[in-house]
Amino acid sequence: MSEVNGAAIEQLAKKLAKQDGLEWDVEFKPTVRYSKTELRPLAKEEDRQKYLARAREQLMAGKQDA
Repeated sequence: MSEVNGAAIEQLAKKLAKQDGLEWDVEFKPTVRYSKTELRPLAKEEDRQKYLARAREQLMAGKQDA
């Protein structure tokens, strides 16, 4: 069985965090004047570790099914 790519794990972890309403990193985006910006809580280090572990498990389970 091949190893799961670290970049794929991080990408999935960020997606899972976003689904749960958390931001992975502080990201400054230009906004249109008077536009409503959505503020989300920032994931703490322990949250990130949990999402990385969850993403790794999901990707490994997907590789075993293939």
